[in-house]
Amino acid sequence: LVIADYMRGKAFSATKPTMSGLSVVSAYHVRTPKSKAFFAIEPVLRVDLADPATGVADNASTLITAGVNVYLTAKAQLRLMFETQNPSAPGAPTISGIRSAWTMNF
Repeated sequence: LVIADYMRGKAFSATKPTMSGLSVVSAYHVRTPKSKAFFAIEPVLRVDLADPATGVADNASTLITAGVNVYLTAKAQLRLMFETQNPSAPGAPTISGIRSAWTMNF
């Protein structure tokens, strides 16, 4: 499954910036046999491009997320992701890290 969207916000006045963004998310949900220790596994990849002020140079940012969702049951998931954010400003540091979550649906 791949989902993508593009956004562009037009400024209503000269004092407000025009912004744009692109987001692409891909995931593949694989059910496991009933004898396995978990219900399903889902590798995911997301790429986000954002420019909060299109008229200003070097203020955009790229966020890339790759990871896996492990479904312990149909309603309980363990999520493990690696994210890296790369600002376009010269000299701006890239921020990277691992994120995790345990989510449950009721």
